[in-house]
Amino acid sequence: MDKIFKQAKKHEKRIREYRNIVLADLVMIGEIPAPTFSERYKKELVSERFTASNVDDCVSDEMGNVFGLIKGEEEAKTVLLIAHLDTVFPQKIDHTVSIRQNMVTGVGLADNSLGVTVLTTLPLILERLSLKFRTNILLMASSHSLGRGNLEGIQYFLKNPFMPIDYAICVEGHRLGRLSYSSIGMLQGEIRYSLPEEYDWTKFGAESAIVNINDVINKILEIPQPKRPRSTIVLNAIESGAAFSIVPTQATLQLEVRSESATMVQSLERKIRNVCVEVAASSGGEVKFYEIARRAPGGISFLHPLVHVAQATMDALEIPSRLSPSTSELAACIAHQIPAITIGMTFAKKYNEVNEQVMIEPLSQVKEKKRQEKTISLCIPTLNEEKTIGKEIVVFRSALIERYPLIDEIAIIDSGSIDKTMEVAHAFGADVYQSKDILPHLGEKKGKGENLWKAIYQLKGDIIVYIDADIKNIHPRFVYGLVGPLIYHKEIKYVKAFYDRPLSDAGTIQPSGGGRVTEILVRPLFSLFFPELTAIVQPLSGEYAVRREVLEAIPFPVGYGVETSHIIDVHTLFGLNAFAQTDLERRVHRNQDTQRLGKMSFGILKVFWARMIKLGLVSQDAVLTEKLRQFRVMEQKYELLEFDITEEERPPMIDLPEYEKRISQ
Repeated sequence: MDKIFKQAKKHEKRIREYRNIVLADLVMIGEIPAPTFSERYKKELVSERFTASNVDDCVSDEMGNVFGLIKGEEEAKTVLLIAHLDTVFPQKIDHTVSIRQNMVTGVGLADNSLGVTVLTTLPLILERLSLKFRTNILLMASSHSLGRGNLEGIQYFLKNPFMPIDYAICVEGHRLGRLSYSSIGMLQGEIRYSLPEEYDWTKFGAESAIVNINDVINKILEIPQPKRPRSTIVLNAIESGAAFSIVPTQATLQLEVRSESATMVQSLERKIRNVCVEVAASSGGEVKFYEIARRAPGGISFLHPLVHVAQATMDALEIPSRLSPSTSELAACIAHQIPAITIGMTFAKKYNEVNEQVMIEPLSQVKEKKRQEKTISLCIPTLNEEKTIGKEIVVFRSALIERYPLIDEIAIIDSGSIDKTMEVAHAFGADVYQSKDILPHLGEKKGKGENLWKAIYQLKGDIIVYIDADIKNIHPRFVYGLVGPLIYHKEIKYVKAFYDRPLSDAGTIQPSGGGRVTEILVRPLFSLFFPELTAIVQPLSGEYAVRREVLEAIPFPVGYGVETSHIIDVHTLFGLNAFAQTDLERRVHRNQDTQRLGKMSFGILKVFWARMIKLGLVSQDAVLTEKLRQFRVMEQKYELLEFDITEEERPPMIDLPEYEKRISQ
């Protein structure tokens, strides 16, 4: 086995040569709509690809399944490699597929056009690599799998096999490292509510179908869901109503019951059916429950050779495995006493949405970083952030250190929090530093920029990623999205985030409205004096990744102006081509009130003015005040407020003898 695993590493490199072949098949397969029961055209394409790849045999059956056989040298046993043809999306949806640098966007790619693509391209790749196996490999693209299909395709084949099957491997597009060797008990059902035509709409308390299906939902949510055996009820979709002035008389609710126990699935089903009877009696309508699909729990042992080999192969390829149950074709195989596992191919973003994205090389950042022998540090500057810091550290550490070793350290540099920010950060595995304890002989200055500057001295990374501590919708992409351009493009030195910034106000979120200082102050200033910098979507975003040699060469304002100074100074030293930007989609955080925004704007303007003088764009004779004057209303009177905002700057870190000594060591 060790010899085989060593060969796997060698073949991994060679397989990259066929990346475009795989992508071309993914595009062709992904652009064919294939809702359940309408997989014909996708099946025909798969059949054509099997034939073109010179499989030993290509056949279809009455259910619409299509097969390609790769004969083994001994033909003693047969491994079934299966992926389902159908997707959850209707034909009317635009199925156009687009390819970007490391991402493919389309409909139903991860579930499961990519799995089907594995089947169509595997014969050609095996031939090009001159790989042969002792066992037969039977490739099967199955039909009628999802939803109301209820695994009809695979069920039909297993009841009417044209050759015996010894093992089965189910292929899904999402997610890489997935290893399922058991099936969870599952029931998919639909509740239909309807009011009779003779319903009296004039009587007191008359209600529409929407109100009554909502009553069904509320009562289902009251059903206790046990933790042992693990069980859950998931409400999937609701449909009712047409337009204004039309009282809805029909409503449909789709739901799913999942449990480790078949008995518990049946128990929860009975309770749901009782809810339907109860609501029908109280509302005067008709409530019916229809079973759509059902799976029985079961599986093979974790010690089974099939599981062991799959786990060992992932280890050899440095793919962290993730064990989880499945409701895929694996369930049908297990029910027919065929040892089976389910594996995933890549990672998907916006999974099962119309603009789903699948990664082309999901582990390439980690491997390329390792090849370049780069180290990456994550710095989170903090001041009283105990509510959000724990979640950030847990998300980043679990995803980007423990599961995929992309970053080498997570550290917070704290400005003197009086809450439990430092205790929480330490408890969840971050390195914790007080800003005042770093280079203490240089004195203590308050401000975010101070923390960022001292991070250069304290942290060891060749690349430093800065992430704000107050992000409510934190996700690993806030790091890997910024690091990627630096790993793959040596000419890029500074990567800035941009995103939609909804405005959070009094517990509600408005779709847009964040980034107010950018649009009111910074963008107009850039437009006047540095028009090329207006290409940077969000110059004040607090998320960016930078090469150490850049950070150590620029001064750092200790306060509000640090991001603005970075943009101007990096542009002055390295030019616009040193920048890259990454779309991180959406960022929800604590928004500042207008008085704080005024202070921020004042500090930014002072930093901006200092750069203007340094670059000779304005006269050095101009002297700016240190005082910001604002008004507030107190007891129907206007009160004048004055704030001293100095915006001191730390020198480039490379100018410090202490730093030169540290890095030389």
